[in-house]
Amino acid sequence: MRFFNVAGPVRPDDHYAIPPLERVEVDGLLGLIRAKQYFVLHAPQQTAKTSALIALRGRIRSSTSEVIAGTVERGVEQTLGYMAKCGAEEGHLAVIDRRAGAEKRRDGEGGGDGSERRQDGRGVMVWTL
Repeated sequence: MRFFNVAGPVRPDDHYAIPPLERVEVDGLLGLIRAKQYFVLHAPQQTAKTSALIALRGRIRSSTSEVIAGTVERGVEQTLGYMAKCGAEEGHLAVIDRRAGAEKRRDGEGGGDGSERRQDGRGVMVWTL
């Protein structure tokens, strides 16, 4: 059952709230973050500043995951192309994740394990290190 929150970050599943990023210029903030610039989020108390930052962090993490997935897919395509030129049936692609905390995430998700991708009878083992 949802209720009105009067302290701490808003959790949309538990609290009635305006979407936290609705009143923030997200693209502008992301541009500042990419450029490693500072920004100030200034507003009166109880106006969802913390909730907006938590939501912004979630958006950044999801877009980072999409970038990594795209990088892996491009790497698999390149590896398969090289294998075709060499006449190899099997190959390996190692992806090194250098983001902060990546080692801890891999340990929790069993990330050292390989996953196989197949195309045109060729197989590529993808390893996230």
